[in-house]
Amino acid sequence: MPPANDQAVAPQSGLIFWVTPQNRRVTWLRYVPLLLLVAFLATLSSYFSGGYAPDAPAQALMQASLVVIIMRGWMLLVDLVYRLPSREPRYLTSYLIAFGLTVLLAFLLRFIALLLDDWFSPTGHFFALQGVFAVLLTLAVAPITLGILHQEPLSYYWLLVRRGEADWPGIETDLRRVLARRPGALRPTLLLVEALLRQDQRDEARGLLKYLITIHPYAWGGWAALGALALEDEDWDRAAAALERAHRRAPRSAHGSLRLGIGLALLGMGRLDEGYQEIDQARRRSLPPHLRHFLWFMLMRIGQVAKDPGLMLQANRAVKEHPKDARAFLAWYETLDRSHSPTLAEDLHEAADWTRHLLGIRRVIK
Repeated sequence: MPPANDQAVAPQSGLIFWVTPQNRRVTWLRYVPLLLLVAFLATLSSYFSGGYAPDAPAQALMQASLVVIIMRGWMLLVDLVYRLPSREPRYLTSYLIAFGLTVLLAFLLRFIALLLDDWFSPTGHFFALQGVFAVLLTLAVAPITLGILHQEPLSYYWLLVRRGEADWPGIETDLRRVLARRPGALRPTLLLVEALLRQDQRDEARGLLKYLITIHPYAWGGWAALGALALEDEDWDRAAAALERAHRRAPRSAHGSLRLGIGLALLGMGRLDEGYQEIDQARRRSLPPHLRHFLWFMLMRIGQVAKDPGLMLQANRAVKEHPKDARAFLAWYETLDRSHSPTLAEDLHEAADWTRHLLGIRRVIK
C-alpha cells in the first residue's frame, strides 16, 4: 500500500478510469477529406478565368456539390463507426437525415445557381460563382441538424472546449441550464455526470446515471460511466457487467479502454487468465497514452504472478521505447483521487514507482 501522506497530497480531481471516445487518430481520419476541399478551392479559378469552356461554371457547381457530399458522407461514416453516442434507432436515423438534407440542399442550391446564372449573368457567371460558395456552405447542414435532433445547443460545444480548462463548477452551472430546457439530452447529461464526479458529488452522479440509462438504454457512455464508478469503488462484479454492456454498444475508439477496465475487474475477482486475455486484447486496440502505459505495468505484474519472464521483459522494453507514454502516466497519476480505491491505488502507486525506476527519475520527498 502507498503511504497515507502520498494519497493525501493527490489533488481531488479523480476519475481513475473514465472512458472517452475522443481519439487523435479518429479526429485526423475524420478530417482527411479537407484535403479534397483544399484541392478544389486551389483549382476553382480555372473554372472562371482565362479561356474556360462554356460549361466550366456548371462543372464547378457539380464539383462543389460532389466535394460536399463526399466530405460529409465520409465524416458521418467515421462518426457512425468511431463516435456514435448511442445505438438507438433514432440516433442512427438522425445521421441519415443529416446526410440526406446535405445532399438535397447541395443539389438544390446548384440548380438555383444555374437557373439564376442563365437568366441574369450568362456571360460573367456571377451567380454560378456565388453558387459554388453557397454549395460549400452546406457542409454546415449536417452538424446543425444533428445538434437539433440530439438536443445539443451550441453552448454545449463551448462547454466541451472549457472542459480542458477544468472549470467544473462553472461547467456544472451552465449544463444545468442546458438540461433544464433539454432534459433528455444524452451527451450534455454525460458531461454533467463527469462534472459532478470531478467535484466528488458521487451520489448525485449515480442517480443521474441511473436516470440516463433508463431513457437511453443503448447509450454506451452511461454504462461505461457506471462501470468506471464501480471499478473505482472496487465492486468488481458490477464493474465487469456494466463495462461489458458498454463494450457491446461502444464505437471502436472506446474498445481499448473498456477492455482494460473489464480486465482489471476480472483480475479483482481473481480470474487471472480471463483478466490477462482482456488486457492483452486492450493492448491491440487504441488507448490514450497514460492508459497504454498502465496496461504494460499490469502485463508486467501478470508476468510476475504467472512467472513469465518474457512478458515482464516485453513490458519493460515497451516502456523504454515509449517514454512519452510513461511521462503521460506520471502526469495523470498526480491528478488522481485514489481514496476510494485501496487495491487500485496500490497498483497505481507501484506503477508510478516502476515507471520512475525505468525512466531513471529520482523522487524527492519533502
